[in-house]
Amino acid sequence: MRGRSFPSLLIGGLIILVASFTQAAQEKVFMIELLDGKMLGPKTMQVKRYDTVRWKVKSNEAGELHMHAYHIEIPVSSSKVSEYSFKAQASGRFQLEWHPAVKSGSSYRAAHQEPLALLEVYPQ
Repeated sequence: MRGRSFPSLLIGGLIILVASFTQAAQEKVFMIELLDGKMLGPKTMQVKRYDTVRWKVKSNEAGELHMHAYHIEIPVSSSKVSEYSFKAQASGRFQLEWHPAVKSGSSYRAAHQEPLALLEVYPQ
């Protein structure tokens, strides 16, 4: 009986050890405030892989918040706070871009500008 329970204790101990080193994913909330297309506050957002990232975006002008690597496009109105959330699946450093609405004749198009901020996703 003692020989049979030792492997169970060993496996149980290893599971507890691994679990103690693994942190649970968290939700990270960032307020992105834009004034005339420029970000106010910190320009780098840091999270861990598998965290849920929630952005609250406020701007004095309409446009689109964009991040190529995650295929994120968030339309932003100048009249309200826009919210968007996603799970940080890929680790690395990703550029967040702002595309203000630019009038071209009678229609609007997105104009490309320099990176607005960085999202850094670290391994768990």
